[in-house]
Amino acid sequence: AILGMNAYPGSFRRRCVWADNGELKMPEQWCKHWDESATYAGGARLGQKGYGLFHNCGPLQRCVDYGNPNNGFTSFDDLWSATITLFQAFSTDGQYQVMWAAIQSEPDWGGVFTQPYFIIISFLL
Repeated sequence: AILGMNAYPGSFRRRCVWADNGELKMPEQWCKHWDESATYAGGARLGQKGYGLFHNCGPLQRCVDYGNPNNGFTSFDDLWSATITLFQAFSTDGQYQVMWAAIQSEPDWGGVFTQPYFIIISFLL
């Protein structure tokens, strides 16, 4: 739980929404904000937060804080929620949601923690 709190703080809140009306994209997709100070060789900025090239959402979509899934119970924001999230994954109730949220919200190294955890769980069950 503590490792998840260090690796995924606030990650499960970010979701892809349609840029024109702000509705949640279906099927649900989590997103990651990258460094906003990135520039082209000429020094031009690439865009604003949530827009443009600073997220892994598709075209005509934005990455916004939409709230944690399952009425706020599935997250690694605090110890209580992290413990419930790990129990949810261990009991295989919504295990896929926790795994894909972790991998999509932190695509650079999200699988490093989640995939070994789910492999170990599968051997224990």
